[in-house]
Amino acid sequence: KSLLHAPIERFAWQSLLTFFSIYFLMSVWTYGLCVPSGLFMPSLLTGAAYGRLVGVLLHMMAPERISDPGVYALIGAASFLGGVTRMTISLTVIIMEATRNITFGLPIMITLVTARFVGNYFNEGLYDEHINLKQVPMLPWDPPVKSFRLTAGNIKSTPVKCFNAMETVRTLVTILSTTTHNGFPVVAELPSDPDVRHFGQFLGLITREQLILLLTKQVYHDPVTKQVFGAVSADDFRDTYPRYPDVKDITIPESHLHMMVDLRPYINLSPYTCNESVSFARVFNLFRSMGLRHLVVVNENNKIVGMVTRKDLAKFRKWRKQGTGGVQQLGFMDKDGEPFIDENECCNS
Repeated sequence: KSLLHAPIERFAWQSLLTFFSIYFLMSVWTYGLCVPSGLFMPSLLTGAAYGRLVGVLLHMMAPERISDPGVYALIGAASFLGGVTRMTISLTVIIMEATRNITFGLPIMITLVTARFVGNYFNEGLYDEHINLKQVPMLPWDPPVKSFRLTAGNIKSTPVKCFNAMETVRTLVTILSTTTHNGFPVVAELPSDPDVRHFGQFLGLITREQLILLLTKQVYHDPVTKQVFGAVSADDFRDTYPRYPDVKDITIPESHLHMMVDLRPYINLSPYTCNESVSFARVFNLFRSMGLRHLVVVNENNKIVGMVTRKDLAKFRKWRKQGTGGVQQLGFMDKDGEPFIDENECCNS
């Protein structure tokens, strides 16, 4: 408040320069610490300090023209925070409400737009860069501009963990215990030839939560006597949502491992699928608009050839540096800190 409203003789330029330097370095240092802190208020204060510093220096050079350095402090705060967050309209409203002054609405908007374009010329915003450094699989608003060469066949993950329509309890427990996938395609029959380029005729999709509930309720079929055990209803799925048990918490007797589970009554018969020739942009927009977690990739015969997840899409990020840009494929880390894939640039300008 003092930086915006105090008279011009309140702060000397030496004090403002010292305050700006120390506070800027402290903001940079504390941002990387694992403490509950942010950059919103430090950016406002740092920007107000250097804005008032510019106003004081201009007053020293032309005292008859510059009489209120508080205006420069306001514009400096807006420019600094806009360069960090790359926000424009929303930040203009926030600053106008905080200062209770709509007189400088247009100058603040021009300042924020300028800060955004200048910052985007060199790199992404600070929060976007931090997401890339942490390798968080978070999708941006739009697909990378230079991703027109990519298709679903280029980004799909293989091999795909699939289940037969009639699957043994042993196989279900083994795959659920050794994988972290949330969705599993169900096929009419898994191919016996390992050299084929598909994983079977696609019937539908079943989630991990549904499989765990079937194992918990012991919905089995005896392959010898053809007897059916257990039953599950829609109320059972609603009662356990969203806290489904883990497969390791389920006690399954050894005598039940040879039993069969009929997955056909519980699969989603019409999940979202795409052909492997579909463009990356179309797959990206489908995930963004429908909130998908996984997408089955099929060939022209409706046979599974891969799966696309959010992490597969988030691997491809646009990069920008000094007017040039492209699409970069990131390598996400596993639990041991090892990358799943090597980092490389697949499309450049």
